[in-house]
Amino acid sequence: MKIFLLYKWLLKQNVANIIYYSILNQLMVFISIISPFIIGRFIDSLIYSPSNNIIIIFALLFGALNILKFFKSFIVSRIYLKLSTKMELELLLDIYDSLISMPINDIHKLDTPKLTQMLKNDVRKVVIFCISTIPIIVKNLTLITVPTVILLYTSYFITLIMILLMVIYVLFHYILRGKMYNMNHEMTNSQNTLFSKFFGHISNLNQIKMRGELSQANKSIRSDFRDYLSIALKSQKLIFLHDGLDNMISTITQITLFVFGGIQVANGNFTIGTFTIFTSYFNMLLKACQYFFHFGAHKLSTQAASDRLVEIKAMSLSNDDGI
Repeated sequence: MKIFLLYKWLLKQNVANIIYYSILNQLMVFISIISPFIIGRFIDSLIYSPSNNIIIIFALLFGALNILKFFKSFIVSRIYLKLSTKMELELLLDIYDSLISMPINDIHKLDTPKLTQMLKNDVRKVVIFCISTIPIIVKNLTLITVPTVILLYTSYFITLIMILLMVIYVLFHYILRGKMYNMNHEMTNSQNTLFSKFFGHISNLNQIKMRGELSQANKSIRSDFRDYLSIALKSQKLIFLHDGLDNMISTITQITLFVFGGIQVANGNFTIGTFTIFTSYFNMLLKACQYFFHFGAHKLSTQAASDRLVEIKAMSLSNDDGI
């Protein structure tokens, strides 16, 4: 990906911690995959061969897995916090080094509030993408592969219906992705301009009052707000269309699951425990697929943030009057 190539130097400096973070994430995935099987078998044992020993064994096993998951979650969160903070600082310092190389006259011309707003949001967005993308992709690929194998073995027909729905959604997303990128870039720039004007007026409030320019300042802010609102409303329509497709697919797949799964139980092909396992893996697979549906939008949003950071660094090599 273009983003990884652009920030290769940042990833190399933190590669050991990123690999450690990824491995721990993957261990948590395997716990998630095992849990539905344990619950399903526990339900069948209660129905067909109930005994106190089975209840105790399953309770201890399920409890041990969740305690292990809890401690792993804590460790992963700590690693992520340290890693993201360190990488944000390194990226900010890299941009800072570029800015201080500019001539003093050009530095004074910078729109500082807007620059600060952009750095605050865009640096964090890029760092989160660099840290999380590979581990989350591996995690969700695992959550797609393993449940798909289990579902195909259990019910070939239902699984194929779901895959067909996913292909349809991918086609719709492919059509919308260019518009999503342009809209995100336009909306972020409009938001940064609005807050830049607002913070600029606050910083120079005394001068504005002395010059009697409060009315003009208010009109300027309101004008920028109307521009931002117009773009936000257009963006909302596009996001609603994108998310609506996701909700539509989720609803259709859930209905398919309950109808055909219920028929399997009624015909004696599924036990209650098997249906529970099937439902859990189906939802697990659906959520993993939804990640990739939203990944395109997330990637486009991060690419827009990265482009803005590149523009900021490029100012040190140009004679532009401002951002």
